[in-house]
Formats: sequence, structure tokens, C-alpha cells
Amino acid sequence: MLCGVRSVVAAASFAMTMIALPMITFALVAVHSAKCLEIADASVHNGAPLVQATPNGHTSQRFALWPAEDGSFFLLAAHSGQALTLRAS
Repeated sequence: MLCGVRSVVAAASFAMTMIALPMITFALVAVHSAKCLEIADASVHNGAPLVQATPNGHTSQRFALWPAEDGSFFLLAAHSGQALTLRAS
């Protein structure tokens, strides 16, 4: 499976107000390589690839958990606020 990012769009019959809240972000680091998950080239475009990279502290290497209505979580890229999605191969 390939991974990428996309904007999360909720279809609803009511108005929603977006409120900017401070997020606690974290890096996802592979134990075997000491490399972290990164949005390639700090892209903010839908479908941007995820890669392993040497940690450098950039926000394209930081992620936050955001709760979904069904009890699961979205994994949000800190630099863009976009949710990571899985794409079937």
C-alpha cells in the first residue's frame, strides 16, 4: 500500500466552525534505521508521498492525533494539517 496525505472534508447538513487549537506533535521514528516518517519535500498537496528521512526537526516530520467521531484517530501532518490516508495498491 502507498501512503499519502489529503485534506479531510466532512459532509454534513450543519455548519462547522474551525477552531485553531495547539496540537501536541510527535515524530514517528523507525527503531531499525533511526529515520523518521516525513512528507516528501514538505508538500502540502493531496497525494504527497511519505518517506523515511534523517530527523531534522522540520514540521513535515511531525504529526498529531486528532479524534474522529467513530472513536478512531486521524494522523495529521503538523506542517499542513492534512490527514494521512492509505491508498489501495
